[in-house]
Amino acid sequence: VPFLTLPAEWFKHQDVELWIDNSQALGCFIKGYAGTFDCAKLVNLFKFAIARLQLRSIFIDYVPSESNISDIPSRIDEPPKDGDAECWAIMGDFIQSVLPSSR
Repeated sequence: VPFLTLPAEWFKHQDVELWIDNSQALGCFIKGYAGTFDCAKLVNLFKFAIARLQLRSIFIDYVPSESNISDIPSRIDEPPKDGDAECWAIMGDFIQSVLPSSR
């Protein structure tokens, strides 16, 4: 998502580190190939997105889900574990998402 939504000039000619907590996705992005159609579409989109940004280099590595701070919003319904309280405090109050109506 950041490669598609953030300004391209932030990435141009930069070294980028990408941390992924999904080992299958990690392998697909490194190999540039996926055996299933839906995953192959995502790998293709990823390759085009980073090519468009003209990165100098990209480093892709694995991060355990428990250490991935971007996973905190997806755990909103899970009871906090030891050490999670600080992360929850940083996030602030929960705000319910609302999809716009199509009128």
